[in-house]
Amino acid sequence: SGMGSWRFIIIQTTILVQWAVLNSVGWRSWKRDVSWQVLGRWYVATHRVERLSCQLYKAYMFVLLALDMGHLL
Repeated sequence: SGMGSWRFIIIQTTILVQWAVLNSVGWRSWKRDVSWQVLGRWYVATHRVERLSCQLYKAYMFVLLALDMGHLL
């Protein structure tokens, strides 16, 4: 299960990095006074990416759990 925790950390870091990058891009465009339409599109895109990464994360955790159960059996 040691490997599992490492993978968990890597996945968490990836999601955090994604989120940070998307946020900084949004902040910069807001500071440059980009139109609301563009910001709206950006928000929708980030929301989709967030949802996708959450789904991938859940699927990944499920797989890890299944593998751990397999080891126990």
